Amino acid sequence: MNCESKEKKGAAAVIFRETENDREYLILHRILVWKGYEFVKGGIEENENPEDAVKREIIEETCLEKTVVLGKLNKKMLWKSNGCCYDYIVFVAKADENEKVILEDEPQEHDSFEWLTKKKALEKLSHKETRESFESAVKEIEEGRIHA
Repeated sequence: MNCESKEKKGAAAVIFRETENDREYLILHRILVWKGYEFVKGGIEENENPEDAVKREIIEETCLEKTVVLGKLNKKMLWKSNGCCYDYIVFVAKADENEKVILEDEPQEHDSFEWLTKKKALEKLSHKETRESFESAVKEIEEGRIHA
């Protein structure tokens, strides 16, 4: 990827929960800067490692404090926007099925969320890179390479 200005390193989380009938994945509806569906993600702060960054982002964006990070994908989520290259490590995390999502107020980055089956989540995710990372995470979970 050719970047004219800068590169931003970050971390993202494909979060799932087990319900009585199915496995559901959390997606957020973004309204800050662009509109569409994504999963939890954000930049890595100075002197912060990627796993600590994703744990912080999960709490900041969803208030899910009991979520457990199970592992990370081998493939990063890479994209370019407005002259900036984004290089994000993608983690897989399991949420406590009894814990409620509460979206942050300031700044309001997301206005809603949904817990969806893999098929429905894949249909709603807005960007190719996000869908590819999601599919990789689901495959890792289903094949038992990442588990609780």
